[in-house]
Amino acid sequence: MVFATKYVVRAFSTAFGRFSPIKTVTIIGSGLMGSGIAQVAAASGHNVTVVDQNQEIVDKATASIKKSWTGGKEKVSR
Repeated sequence: MVFATKYVVRAFSTAFGRFSPIKTVTIIGSGLMGSGIAQVAAASGHNVTVVDQNQEIVDKATASIKKSWTGGKEKVSR
């Protein structure tokens, strides 16, 4: 009975049978991991929004990503 219930719920799910591509990625936190995820998502063609505690932190992450793309050897202090 449980299997049939799961099947019925799945059959009426909006995600069942159709997939829409992800176009926008929102990342909360622009530390080392967040900025890395943002960079990979942007490189693969997604629109990326990064959210953090204040704009200064997001600006540092943006500068770090830009330097990484341009091949800059300098480290950005966080």
